[in-house]
Amino acid sequence: MRIAASARHWGAVLAGLALATAAIPAQARQAQTPTSPASTFQSGWAAYQRGDFATARTLFQRACDGKNAQACFNLGYMLRTGQGGPADLPKALNLYQRACDGNEAQGCFSLGLMLSKGMGVPADLPKARSAFQRACDGNDVDGCFNLGLMLVNAQGGPAHLPNARTALQRACDLKDAGGCYNLGVLLRDGKGGPADLPRARSLFERACDGKSAEGCSGLATMLAKGEGGSADLPRARSLAQRACDGGNAHGCFSLGTFLVKGEGGAFDLPAARAAFQRACDGGYTRGCTARSMLGQ
Repeated sequence: MRIAASARHWGAVLAGLALATAAIPAQARQAQTPTSPASTFQSGWAAYQRGDFATARTLFQRACDGKNAQACFNLGYMLRTGQGGPADLPKALNLYQRACDGNEAQGCFSLGLMLSKGMGVPADLPKARSAFQRACDGNDVDGCFNLGLMLVNAQGGPAHLPNARTALQRACDLKDAGGCYNLGVLLRDGKGGPADLPRARSLFERACDGKSAEGCSGLATMLAKGEGGSADLPRARSLAQRACDGGNAHGCFSLGTFLVKGEGGAFDLPAARAAFQRACDGGYTRGCTARSMLGQ
């Protein structure tokens, strides 16, 4: 079972400031009067946009104290990253907790990350797993992805592969290529429920379409073997190339195999050597062995 490597970090969450301000009028979370927490939040966002981070901190603090969860999240972000003043990780953690308790899913995700990485407090994987669950319940895609990995890898509690399937399905439904790929692995291997090769193949297709090199590699393997549908060696070879170009060492090894055997296209020994070398450079030891066997 080849589950994709690492948990998600803050890449997607950094847009939370913009997303948070956009969500206020759309969802009307709090009535806006000149002194309401929602209005204070908007003033804080305006200060942030013009680069007045010290004022933004002050206004987000005031709105957070008025139970505006988005303000708590944004202030937590500023304190974690040191915008508008010194970084303060314990306080950022507390603010993410307050945002999460106010049903701000990105706050739950950020809380889970800080707890999992031991930022501001000692690492606490059970609490991190719980925070990712709450984030996923709020349709935070990275929360669902991280929860799925923790459930697969028995981090923060026992492994629970059926629940991992559920979390990764939600991530996939939210257009996350990694969620689709990892769910495909579980379905291909019959982990957490019955094997379903046609559905696994479809999930790898979705992952590959979402620019997951692992998804392209997994789909190439299934197409080469005729798993979950008919075999298609030319397309499998093309997908292995995409996976390799995307940095997937297993995809490079598969590409080298197609090239050296002349499967799905012409035999090409120099290109096979190069593909196996790329697999080796990516840490795939079978690529190193294959490259050495082909000589100069």
